[in-house]
Amino acid sequence: MKRILLIFSVILLTLSACDKAFVNGYLDGMWRLERVVAGDEELAPQNIYYSFQRHIVMFGEYYEEASPFLYMGVFERDGDTLKMNSFKEYPGVEDICDAVVLERFYIFDVSEVVFTVKTLNDETLVMQTGGRVYYFRKW
Repeated sequence: MKRILLIFSVILLTLSACDKAFVNGYLDGMWRLERVVAGDEELAPQNIYYSFQRHIVMFGEYYEEASPFLYMGVFERDGDTLKMNSFKEYPGVEDICDAVVLERFYIFDVSEVVFTVKTLNDETLVMQTGGRVYYFRKW
């Protein structure tokens, strides 16, 4: 009986130690940008991803044969509002001053971008800022 209890305790401790600590619920993880809709225009970005971990967002372009472009920012989530700012080239320390650098990731303001989260679950993220709606799939 003691042996069974000991084995059960070890298994329980092992399983609980492997549990992921998600701070932002479904938002945490890597998201592939599938499309951006701005009014009547629909854009289909290629190989763009956003990755959310704790309070850092990373933007990247994924190519199998080349190094990705990586940028990062700080984000704050309050309910359905997501604010991003302090954008930097990864792993740099200088803030990005030119908005053109982040346009490939559909970020058009380097001071602060405020999104409204429309849909968020384990496989879909839909966010809106201004007149643009961003559609993501969990990657």
